[in-house]
Amino acid sequence: MRPARLPWMLLPMFLSACASIHRLLPEGPALSSREQAEFTGQPAPSGVHYTGDAAVEFPVLPVQLWGLHYAIDLVLVSDHPDWTMHEYARIDLPDRSLWIAKDADVNGDQSVVAELEDIESWLPEIPVSRIAAPVVVQDASDQGRVDLHMQTRTPAGEAVDIRYRGRRPHKAPGKRNGSTMEHSRQTVAAVLDLAGQVHGGQVKLDIGGQPRRIQRLLGIYPMKFVLDQYQAGFAVASFTQRPAAGGFELERPAPGVAWPTRGHEAWSDDGQWVRRHDPIVTLAYDMPPTQADGGGELRELQAAEVTQTGCELPLLQLRLDRALPDLRRPFEGRAISRFALDINGQQAHGTGTIEAWWGDAGPVVEMRPSAPWWLAERPMRTTIHYSEQGEAVVHIERIPLEPSP
Repeated sequence: MRPARLPWMLLPMFLSACASIHRLLPEGPALSSREQAEFTGQPAPSGVHYTGDAAVEFPVLPVQLWGLHYAIDLVLVSDHPDWTMHEYARIDLPDRSLWIAKDADVNGDQSVVAELEDIESWLPEIPVSRIAAPVVVQDASDQGRVDLHMQTRTPAGEAVDIRYRGRRPHKAPGKRNGSTMEHSRQTVAAVLDLAGQVHGGQVKLDIGGQPRRIQRLLGIYPMKFVLDQYQAGFAVASFTQRPAAGGFELERPAPGVAWPTRGHEAWSDDGQWVRRHDPIVTLAYDMPPTQADGGGELRELQAAEVTQTGCELPLLQLRLDRALPDLRRPFEGRAISRFALDINGQQAHGTGTIEAWWGDAGPVVEMRPSAPWWLAERPMRTTIHYSEQGEAVVHIERIPLEPSP
């Protein structure tokens, strides 16, 4: 008996559905074990030839890193016409827990709602729009189950009432390198670690006084999940660095730039590590001093990491096979470094190259990821200008993908 064939007129729909599923599924590491070994140990020097003195005394940041851990992340896809995906996430800190709501519009752009004063300055390195509004949660979850009743609003002001009961994740999937599902394409280049994931549960979702139905993939798979999720990566940015005792000050955004977040940050410099300490997240860049040919000190970037208070392992570790040049000094030629991104101890969930050169107006850095596909779609460019007042003005933007050869 011949096997049943898919009717030809249904084939495009079937292939489209399979492609949709593929873009949801997690993958393994972006590098093999042999390739990962190339990033162990001390990275090689940048190898560039410097041609001038440092424009400023403090180290200048070539890329903007970020990270965050959600101990519980309830993810729902509903039939709402404007908001395609809803996330309700709990951030656990040593002294408290914070709930936030995230909604993604039809373009994948996300907005955060949280009950925070001065919300624009909360984790300002993550440049997503945010709204300060009540997030009222009755959380009866325990080690085995998630039991929530939440009342909040969408970014458009619609009242949200959600009740959820289901299992709590305790086991990571076989492949933990999770897809970002094309969210926030213009603002972040993210990698995920799905430390735990379960599907299903009982949901009652009401938005704007209207019950909402949970969508089903292929008509059979309800799109409702609970995750234990780590997320981190690169972000677009706009900031000015100024000299300060013991390090430098960093102000977001740079003057004249419209931006969803703002901040006035004190960064310390102990002679090797440059850090910004925050009650939730600490950013740290490893820039040990070395001697330049012809005299003077160099501060080339060798590694970086993001840590969260209460988390045992770094959220993110940036590893390089070759240090990035000291961007304070003009130099000849182009320096290319390969990078690996480790997240929550999971090695090489992202990889690509970072290239630096000195242009007509100052240094330029391009981050071009190569894997996984959701990271590879989001290259970024950093441009740095030095002012007569001894400041470094840094802009990081998304750039188009290079055409395939």
